[in-house]
Amino acid sequence: MHGVDRDTSELISDLGLKTSFSNRNDCIAYINQLPQLLQQKGYVTASLDSIVYDSAFARVVLYRGDKYEWAQLDASHINASILQAVGWREKVFVNKPMDFAQVTQWQEKILGYMENHGHPFAKVYLDSLNIDHEKVIAQLKLDPGPAYKIDSIRVYGEAKIANEFLQRYLDIRNGSPFNKEKLLRVSRRMRELTYVEEEYPSKLLWLGTGSTLEMYLKPKRSSQVNVLVGFLPNNDQLST
Repeated sequence: MHGVDRDTSELISDLGLKTSFSNRNDCIAYINQLPQLLQQKGYVTASLDSIVYDSAFARVVLYRGDKYEWAQLDASHINASILQAVGWREKVFVNKPMDFAQVTQWQEKILGYMENHGHPFAKVYLDSLNIDHEKVIAQLKLDPGPAYKIDSIRVYGEAKIANEFLQRYLDIRNGSPFNKEKLLRVSRRMRELTYVEEEYPSKLLWLGTGSTLEMYLKPKRSSQVNVLVGFLPNNDQLST
């Protein structure tokens, strides 16, 4: 390990870097994840400038860069009910290492909530980013995008099933808000029915302000064979 902007021994000691491994594969895997590990510690500009392998050693030239910390990540521009629903914790972004992976996790949580509440095209982004002496202030903002509905369910195929029943059974009513979670459950829920099944996976037809769930269904063949066992006399017994 060789440091570009820091003394090598200081670099290894301060960051707690591993320098010995039981095998080559473990060494390669560790080196590949080094940038991510450093970024989680707040070294967001860290990079591997070069890597050279030979039969028994690996030489890594590492640029660490400065350590950045959050002073504040302000999410007050997002509706409080949404933040409460996803369990937002502002304190994890106060005087803590700047870790973009952590920001991404919160963005995905908020997007997941929006996708299940009628807004599949929402965007969550950082705005007004300001850095002062390695302290970072930014705003987390939400663009909900247009409200989107599931207008109807259309059934194709030979299965005899009432559309009204499907709406209740799948909990997807005509005109209900888009809900990704419910759509992902459709195939599992259909497998639980005993008399009908999917001929092809359902698909969503995207339209201007709403969508149509198209389902391809067929009667389900029973996996059980009903056998009638009777204690009937055979022909010889009948003739006696």
